[in-house]
Parts: sequence; structure tokens; C-alpha cells
Amino acid sequence: MFSLFALTLLSGPFVDDVDFPKERQQAALEAAVRIYHPGGPTLGRSFGTGVVIGRRDQMVYVLTADHVVPEGDEGKGVEVTFYSAATYPKPSAYVANARVAARMPEADLAVIEVVRAEPTGVLPVCPKDKLKAVRLLTFAEQAVPVPVLTVGVDEGAPTVRIDRVRSVERGVNPANKAWYYQADHVAERGRSGGPLVDRRGYLIGICSGNLVNAKKGYYVYVEEIQQALQRNGYANLVGGGGPG
Repeated sequence: MFSLFALTLLSGPFVDDVDFPKERQQAALEAAVRIYHPGGPTLGRSFGTGVVIGRRDQMVYVLTADHVVPEGDEGKGVEVTFYSAATYPKPSAYVANARVAARMPEADLAVIEVVRAEPTGVLPVCPKDKLKAVRLLTFAEQAVPVPVLTVGVDEGAPTVRIDRVRSVERGVNPANKAWYYQADHVAERGRSGGPLVDRRGYLIGICSGNLVNAKKGYYVYVEEIQQALQRNGYANLVGGGGPG
């Protein structure tokens, strides 16, 4: 029987789980980044997690939660820290001048553009033709919980967690009526913006702090992500490509 607390640690940041081999965990971890936002005169600094969902040439596209990068002094660049299994828990790269390219507050999402010549992990957003296993909108689909992997920067370097999602719910905030996956476990501070990954290695959700619940975790639903990217000119990022 599944138990989050019964997982056996492998070497490095990985856990022993039948649904997620080490290679799948490593791909997710190496696509995850730490985000630091210096804030502005009204809102203070913040930090959280993001995930690389595509790149074109030297431009890397990071998806995160909108509340991780609050509007403030837009002249201050967002700081993005990259990681790899080879250097873990130390960072593999650091970029100080990334910028928030698109905000999608209606779904608590944002896209950050980072110029980086070196290779980096990419976690593809689940394409529309691959949604059957992760929609969870019917009673039949909800009868079988979906095992998922999450990555978040809660203690300095990214950590991998295994969880389950069982349903999809509407947001309760009047300003945010998007759909969210409900996961079994609460995400600690700093994991906002981090990826929710299915067994195939697709990104299907982004950790959101908009919904306050002491017993569950909430992740922006995969179709909300697809639609938000499409509305903002990033449709080609679905599947791991570049915009345009």
C-alpha cells in the first residue's frame, strides 16, 4: 500500500518508487529551478520554484506560479538558479537577469524568460492528445488515484516527493476560478511554482498557494496551463518546444 513516509532514499535526492524510476526523477529535478524575486516598494522579496518547459536557441522558458513573482520594481531582474544531479545539492548555474515575460493571474501562472547558452533540463507540458490518463473530471476517472511526482525548493535545493491526485476542483478565490488538481499532501513554503509530473514524464500541474487548505495540496490543472499558454502566445511550449 502506498505511503509517502515509507519511501526509501536512493543516493542523492531521489526516492525508491515503482511508478517513478530514478531516470524520471532526475529529469524532473534537472528541469526545476529556484526563483528569487527582489520585490519592489510595495511588495517584499519572494522565492519559490519554477520549471523549464521549453527553449529556443539560448532562450529558456520557465513556468512558475504568478504569486511567486509579485509585481513590483520591474527593472529588477528575477534570479534563477539551476541544478543538476551531478552537482546536487550545489547549484549548476545561476542567472541574475531573467525577466517575467507573461503573467496569467487568472490561473496563478507566469512565464519567465532566461538567457542561457548551456544545456538545461526541459520538462514538457502534457500535449492535448495525451490527456486521457490525467483529466480526472469524471467519477470513473476519480476512482483510480493518479500517482504523481512533485519537485520543489523548500530547503535550499530541489527535493523530490511522491504524491497522489484524486480530483479536480474549482478555485474558491473570486478572482481565481481556475481548475486545480487536489493532491493528498500539502506543499511546504518554497514549493509554489514547482511541477506536478505524471508517470510518463509530462508536466500536468503547477503548485499553487492560492487555495488555503490545511490538509491538501493544490496544483494548477493541466488544461488550464495549456489554455493560459495559448492565450499568451506560448502555445508551442506545450510539448517542450519554443514559442512562435
